[in-house]
Amino acid sequence: MSQRATFRGNTFRQGAIFKYTRFRNDADFSGSTFRRFGDFKYTHFDEAISFENVRFEGIADFKYTHFDEGVNFKSTRFNQTADFKYAHLPRGSSFDNATFDGPSDFKYATLDGRKFSPGR
Repeated sequence: MSQRATFRGNTFRQGAIFKYTRFRNDADFSGSTFRRFGDFKYTHFDEAISFENVRFEGIADFKYTHFDEGVNFKSTRFNQTADFKYAHLPRGSSFDNATFDGPSDFKYATLDGRKFSPGR
C-alpha cells in the first residue's frame, strides 16, 4: 500500500530542507507557505507532486530536482529567487497563473525533454 506525503496547508516558519530526499509516492504541498526558504535541491519525485497555491516568501531552490510525473505549480507565488537550474520537468507540468516576483533561473532545465538554454 502506498502512502502519500501530505504537507497541505502547512506553514514552514524557519524554512524547510528536503535536499536529497526521494519521494516514492505522490506528495502534496498545496496551500503551504515557506517563510524563509524551501530547499528541494537534488530531490527526486517518483510520482505526481502538487505545489498549487503555495507561497515561497524566501528562496525556492529546485536545482537538480527530478520530477518523474507532472508537477503542479498552479497559482504559486515566488516572492524571491526561484532556482530551477538543471531541473527535470516532465510533460504535464504546470506553472499556470504562477507569479515570479524575484529572479527565476531555468538554465539547463528540461521540460518534456527540451532543454532551456541560457540567453546570449
